[in-house]
Amino acid sequence: MDIWFALFIAAVALAAATGFSLALVGYINVIPAAFAAGRNWVLAVAAIPLAVFAIPVGVVYILAPVADLMAPAPLARWLAVPALAIHAVGLIRFLAVHWQGNAKTGKQLGGGLALTGLAAGFLYGAGPLFAERIVASVK
Repeated sequence: MDIWFALFIAAVALAAATGFSLALVGYINVIPAAFAAGRNWVLAVAAIPLAVFAIPVGVVYILAPVADLMAPAPLARWLAVPALAIHAVGLIRFLAVHWQGNAKTGKQLGGGLALTGLAAGFLYGAGPLFAERIVASVK
């Protein structure tokens, strides 16, 4: 193992750890602020995404033994994507509308997501080059 591989792994690990931490802190701070902003934000951020996910899965779970329906687990995996997308769009919209009071939280969340994306870009962009070098040195 050469020094460049060790530096690459350290850079990816530090960027990912810092990014995940910042994103988690920002997310934990923005949820109570969105809930405190009123009923419309609770609907946009929590109730509608939960309804998109839970109502179809609950109906399928209840009716699966009686009718020939899709299993609840694959349906839950498929419905998680639109529910999380609605949730994320609601949070981004909340931060855009209430930026004055939540600028620090928005910067934490945005910076964390940017660092996480940077780590993923490093890993998937330069990772195969390092893997080829490691495999070539083993032979």
